[in-house]
Amino acid sequence: MAAEANGRYLLAIPCRMASRIAVLGATGHVGSRVARMLADRGHPVRGVHLRPDHPLHAVGVEEVTLELADPTDARRALEGAEAAYLAPPEQGPDPLRLERRVVRNVVRAAAEAGVGHLVVHTALHAERPGTGVPLLENKRVVEETVRDGEVPWTLVRPGLFLDTLLAAPPHERRDTLVLPFPPEHPFGAVAVGDVAAAVAGLLEAGPQEAAFDLHGPAVSGQDLAHVVGRVMERTVRSERHPDGSRGFVGTLAAGPEERLLHKVLYDYVGRVEYVGDPEPISGVVPGFRYATVESFVHDEWAPRGRPFTLERPS
Repeated sequence: MAAEANGRYLLAIPCRMASRIAVLGATGHVGSRVARMLADRGHPVRGVHLRPDHPLHAVGVEEVTLELADPTDARRALEGAEAAYLAPPEQGPDPLRLERRVVRNVVRAAAEAGVGHLVVHTALHAERPGTGVPLLENKRVVEETVRDGEVPWTLVRPGLFLDTLLAAPPHERRDTLVLPFPPEHPFGAVAVGDVAAAVAGLLEAGPQEAAFDLHGPAVSGQDLAHVVGRVMERTVRSERHPDGSRGFVGTLAAGPEERLLHKVLYDYVGRVEYVGDPEPISGVVPGFRYATVESFVHDEWAPRGRPFTLERPS
């Protein structure tokens, strides 16, 4: 067994022959970490992304700029790959249509290229019909497309990203964690680094023909504020944004269509029990365990200067 440090914990990885892996969305929050982890483990990695002006600059990663909405580019992205990870894009004037198109292209191209394992990133509760949440309904279609394809597959369904929830913009107050839903409401959340570690481990483990919910124990805004306050040694409280989810998404670095989609998602999270079954992943990826909220805040959030963004949006 080989042990690799992944920020907060050691992840034991079975030693095996390196596989050529394509990471589709290699400059995204999760994809960039997946690409680096795999390259560090000795896998030849092709990092596919849209923007040549935002290179990954990762040692051991072959970077390629391609448009996966184009079937020809999707085939080029997967030529020679033995496995692939896809984080479908959610951007542009019609994010849901783009997501479906990219997934269809990648599933077909993967079959043509003889890819042996496709890991696709969806979302917690994507399997549930009738949520009334366009993002989740679209991801249910995405999952059906993957399952109906000819490539062995694995799905990952992360909860809300801790990294996003703790990235409020600066303001004069530094004692309040502002969220899009009531501070006492619990939900499933996960660190981006944990999702990347799970994806990298699954790519090495091989196709599971199963979906994995990814999140730690359910937390609330009050829980997050308590942990942040303890780490920062000051009193921190949590409250819902004065304008609710609409006000919160206005603070995100996203286009208007994406913000509207996430507003509806946050409204859903605030009225249901947004949790799944996050434990099965530990039986497939040796050594995997979720970061605690405290370890995430202490090891990843605070060292990057995030305490100065813990403020109420204007």
